[in-house]
Amino acid sequence: LLALYQFGFKNTVAISGTSLTDEQAKLIRKYTRNIYISFDVDKPGKEATLRGISIFIKNGLTPYIITLKKGKDPDEIVRKEGKKAFQKLITKAEHFIDFKLMFLLSKYDLNNSVEKAEVVKEMSRTIAEVKDLTERQIWLNTISKRISVDESILVGYRKKTKSKEQFRPVVLSLKKICYDLVTLLAMKPERYEEVVGIFEEEQLLDDITKRILTYIGEKIKEGKEIDVADVINLIEDGEERKRVSATVFNIKEDFDKDDFQKMLNQYIERIKAVKLREKWVKIKKEIQKKERNGEAVRALLQEQRKIASILKTLGG
Repeated sequence: LLALYQFGFKNTVAISGTSLTDEQAKLIRKYTRNIYISFDVDKPGKEATLRGISIFIKNGLTPYIITLKKGKDPDEIVRKEGKKAFQKLITKAEHFIDFKLMFLLSKYDLNNSVEKAEVVKEMSRTIAEVKDLTERQIWLNTISKRISVDESILVGYRKKTKSKEQFRPVVLSLKKICYDLVTLLAMKPERYEEVVGIFEEEQLLDDITKRILTYIGEKIKEGKEIDVADVINLIEDGEERKRVSATVFNIKEDFDKDDFQKMLNQYIERIKAVKLREKWVKIKKEIQKKERNGEAVRALLQEQRKIASILKTLGG
């Protein structure tokens, strides 16, 4: 950094691709919209560059990438080869979209449909981040020709990605949901038959939930009061016991049948969302397998879209 400044490159800053922030990018934008980035030429260096690029683009900057020879850095170049040598590298700097495309083409094989889809996905995301509409359209046209993909696919992939982001599920555990549900039942044992029916219908019964449901059922038959703490203690996992205890603590003591029904409906929706998500992932893997074998996937794609639509309504 000091060497560049000494050789006349006054507007120079040292950054780290892994720690670059939006605030730093916004500060740079106060002084210029065009920036030139020089990172290590190795793979980790390029990946750091790509991370930095994303932050710059989001904040309305246009990055150009300076490619250095392996093992070289700006300081060494200006000291050993002079200012003109580094100035020449600046004039040859690549626009960030060109740089990213070349990096992806070195990583993926366009003759492989699955790998080509990765290139389409990555480039569609990058192009979508370009603020200027005219520039974005130019890049859509350029990239579509360079990777032999119709512009509509690049645009459509981005829309599809946004759609996925809208219903992207929270990573849930059926086991956690089941523990919460049986504990909830212990607080309203009069709904025993209904809750047991849900467990049987959704095929959720494992050894622990069976044990807890059996315990609750026996207490009901004996006409005895059910201690929620005893139910929680039947959960073998210590961390889960703490989590369920905290959940119960947050439930108001006088919650009525309407509150119970609302919570029950939420648990049922969560169960369905988890199962649908598992099915969606399974179909995705099947699609990838069929594409590799050159088989038709239209029916699977339709089924996947249907699941995605249901997941959005469930909030999962």
